[in-house]
Amino acid sequence: TPITYGLPEGGALESPDIEGLNYQLAPYTENNDLRIENEGEAGEATITFTEEENLEALYLLVTSGSGSSTITGTINFSDATTQAFTSVSIPDWYNQISLPYVVTDIGRGSIPDDALQTQNGGPRIYQLTMQILPDNQNKMVSGITLYKEGSGIFNLFGASGKITADCIAPSNITNTALSANTLSFSWEA
Repeated sequence: TPITYGLPEGGALESPDIEGLNYQLAPYTENNDLRIENEGEAGEATITFTEEENLEALYLLVTSGSGSSTITGTINFSDATTQAFTSVSIPDWYNQISLPYVVTDIGRGSIPDDALQTQNGGPRIYQLTMQILPDNQNKMVSGITLYKEGSGIFNLFGASGKITADCIAPSNITNTALSANTLSFSWEA
């Protein structure tokens, strides 16, 4: 009987939530994810991107095994500055949905009996969105440094990004009612 689940043959995945956001998995014939195991211990990895871009958001294709993982780290820019992020929880690939997922019900193999296992609701690969601060959107993203804390086995399968628009959106928009028919707006360019 043909298998009706699993990852796509060519490794191309599309975000179900963001139109035009795509990922390309590395070939299945070789190691194809960044895995920070060290269960119960810390682990660190730096990833350098081959294509640098100015980004509004960085999207990571992630999952965790043997329980959820917690990561902290930095988004690295080509001018040697960074943007920190702290204590981001990556859910276990089975039965935990705290992030949107890109693919679910992909199945897994059992080493002891060489059987294929499926379960509705897992395993999943999730999409982690990391917003780039407005002050950093005009900088080239050159990579990320990840630090896994505590338990769980963190896995990173890919990264993608939303390129900064030619005109960056204003931030801190506020308004004040001056009268029943008049508003005053202010913002940071």
